[in-house]
Amino acid sequence: MSLMYSRNTPYGFIDSASALPEDLFYGEEVTLGSAAEEARVLAIAEKLRETYARCEVIQTAGFGSQEQAIEMAEVLTNV
Repeated sequence: MSLMYSRNTPYGFIDSASALPEDLFYGEEVTLGSAAEEARVLAIAEKLRETYARCEVIQTAGFGSQEQAIEMAEVLTNV
């Protein structure tokens, strides 16, 4: 796997194979200690991006504050 750190993408690390032109411009390929470490870092970055997206959906869903707080707490405690 070829790992890239892009300042264009939240949490930075992406798979070079799926890099967008912006990622290529604002990023650089990196090599970590092993392929397993690269895969682990990429998986964590993807999980953080997923959590970020879910939080954004909660905050714009139009629920009341109490419902938003409860749903957000559930998302954040499962990170």
